[in-house]
Amino acid sequence: MPTKVVAFVLSVLSFFAVWNMNGQPNSIPETREYIGEVPDKYGVWPAEEFEKGEKPWWLSVRLVEWGIALKEAFGGKTRMNSLLVLHRGKLVHEAYYGPQDSGWPADSPHHVQSITKGVLAALVGIAIEEGLIEGVDQKVIDFFPEAVIAPGQESKRDITIEHLLTHTSGLPGDGEAMLAWWRGDDGYWYGEDGDPGDLGIAAFELPQTGTPGKKHNYSRIGAYVLACALSRRAGMSVYEYAQEKLFEPTGITSARWDTYYDGSCIGGYGLFLTPRDMARFGYLYLNYGHWDDRQVVPAQWVARTPPRSKSILAYGYMVRNNPLLPLGSSYEFTGLYGQLISVIPAFDLVVVRTGSKIV
Repeated sequence: MPTKVVAFVLSVLSFFAVWNMNGQPNSIPETREYIGEVPDKYGVWPAEEFEKGEKPWWLSVRLVEWGIALKEAFGGKTRMNSLLVLHRGKLVHEAYYGPQDSGWPADSPHHVQSITKGVLAALVGIAIEEGLIEGVDQKVIDFFPEAVIAPGQESKRDITIEHLLTHTSGLPGDGEAMLAWWRGDDGYWYGEDGDPGDLGIAAFELPQTGTPGKKHNYSRIGAYVLACALSRRAGMSVYEYAQEKLFEPTGITSARWDTYYDGSCIGGYGLFLTPRDMARFGYLYLNYGHWDDRQVVPAQWVARTPPRSKSILAYGYMVRNNPLLPLGSSYEFTGLYGQLISVIPAFDLVVVRTGSKIV
């Protein structure tokens, strides 16, 4: 078979998901393959700099660009700002795009939008391993014992950590009645009434719109509640916890995380990373949470990310699971305007794409 044909087939398979449009959980793998201790599979750990590598003969970057552009065409008009490809831990492609007067420098942190949720999920896995959280079945009310549960809202007591991770909590979803938050000149986010109280409590006390565990409903509010629960149990901000447990061990130095006026980190978005640091996070997951001589994120947590899902796009644990048959699996951390960290174990690849809206 001609090389170009093989490259085309592999590129398309790598970047187009065979999504379960009927939302039937039996067609979604519960875990990816994981056997025992994670070996040093690639022997490459990009700390301060990435090692440059040779692009595999079968990988067509042009077709990768076309594939991403086609996917983005269904989500609105966006402009690609960067594209990075890691193969076996080495940087085989790195490009930055944009108008001459507004290009995106390699060292400029990019708002990764809802990829923030995926980083938050990794932190939850770490917190469970450390015993700060009992497990995914722990009730969220345990973290907010002073919350006022309104009459008729008793099902809120049944919300678990896993419900928040899979957007099945029954809390308001995007587009529904939710707290109106806006950003002030000081850089902090404020509630509509300027109430200086605990926004985690305020979010948890919002009226239920569904029964926990019954239906997928994408919710920034749920992600925010999860961030506040983690922060309470860790005794520090989510950003501080991420710095200590995730960013520093993997050499991620560009991170900053927007906060609300009460100092709590935004759970669903607000994280900024350079494309290279996005690639480090993706590479961490490609290695089942293992980094150099340290297990940063529990391997079993990575292996179950995402789990069975009630979403028609197989979204769980803040990650989209895109089964590829018969070539293995790929999964993606995604964000608004085409932010992407794609982990493709079948081809030892991590692909990072950042983008912005075309006005």
